[in-house]
Amino acid sequence: MTYLKKLLAFTLGAALIICTAFSVNAAGSYFYSEGFYYGVENNEAYIHGYQGEESDVVIREKFLTYYVTSVEEFAFFGNSTIETLSFYDAVKLKSLGQCAFAECAKLKYVEIPSHISDMGASAFDSCTSLTYVRFREGAVSSIPAQAFYGCTLLDTVVFENNVTDIGNLAFANCAALKSIELPDSVVSIADNAFSGCDDLVIRCHSGSYAVQYAIANCIDYVLTDVSPVIRGDADGDGEVTINDATTIQRVLAEYDVEGFNEAAADVEGNGLNINDVTLIQLYLAGFDDQYHIGDEFLP
Repeated sequence: MTYLKKLLAFTLGAALIICTAFSVNAAGSYFYSEGFYYGVENNEAYIHGYQGEESDVVIREKFLTYYVTSVEEFAFFGNSTIETLSFYDAVKLKSLGQCAFAECAKLKYVEIPSHISDMGASAFDSCTSLTYVRFREGAVSSIPAQAFYGCTLLDTVVFENNVTDIGNLAFANCAALKSIELPDSVVSIADNAFSGCDDLVIRCHSGSYAVQYAIANCIDYVLTDVSPVIRGDADGDGEVTINDATTIQRVLAEYDVEGFNEAAADVEGNGLNINDVTLIQLYLAGFDDQYHIGDEFLP
């Protein structure tokens, strides 16, 4: 539906509201209540439009006796007053339509609860004041194309759900997005999903699809399931001392050593050997160090 068609549909809907307000006998009519325009079909209500002036908007559980189950496409498009939005009262709400909240210029904060299972493309496109988005456990598993495109102040996105795929340009041109943690459930991300997020760092688990995606698209990433270690800290006490050289010698002599960290002990990176002992000794004696002994790294 183009914007022009939406305007026409909204105008026609408003005319029907005047004629049939709160009369549920006229099929295809829209009904007005507290700033919302509702439609009723198959004993379910859906939000068709909004003309209220509230800054904090709560989507209601019911219209008359009918549960609200969806927000129609373009329903809140271009709203200039909404700052916060709550879906939690609407326990039967399942879907948010295409462009449902696009260009809501003052919207700052959104949480998607578990009962919302579907989101249309560009649902929050160009919400230029939006800073925070949280997907609760069980919420939509697929982030659609351009869902948050051009949300230039968006800096926090939290996935508590098992999101599986992130569509074309879903977070593109979200310039303030510096870090995002992607769960292991993600199996597909469009190449341009984060286009224009120039300083983005992806936080993810080792071996996950998110790691492959980050590498393929030259995006920095941090492994959240691997703790950094100090190169040369063989005994794991947080510093490089002569005890580390001794620890390596004991391990090479096939003694069991509690707390031994082979990744840290393998200074050269070619397998544990007596050269690692020598390099640690030279480091402690103040000789030039080309192996970055004492620095943190991810094994």
